[in-house]
Amino acid sequence: MFVRAALVAGVFFPYLVFFADEEPVPALVIAVIAFALMVPLGLFLDRVRYSRQKRRYEEKRAGSAKR
Repeated sequence: MFVRAALVAGVFFPYLVFFADEEPVPALVIAVIAFALMVPLGLFLDRVRYSRQKRRYEEKRAGSAKR
């Protein structure tokens, strides 16, 4: 989760500097804020995805046990 957030923030910073014509210091602040937001959001999305996969696995397993 931290690696994924760091990679996205690492790509976001040069984008802000070179393509959005933002000054480096504000772009760094925005990238750090984006990193800080992506960590809990990534945890939440991973938890939701895991719950869905677990539910599908249990439904599939329960369906095959009935046969």
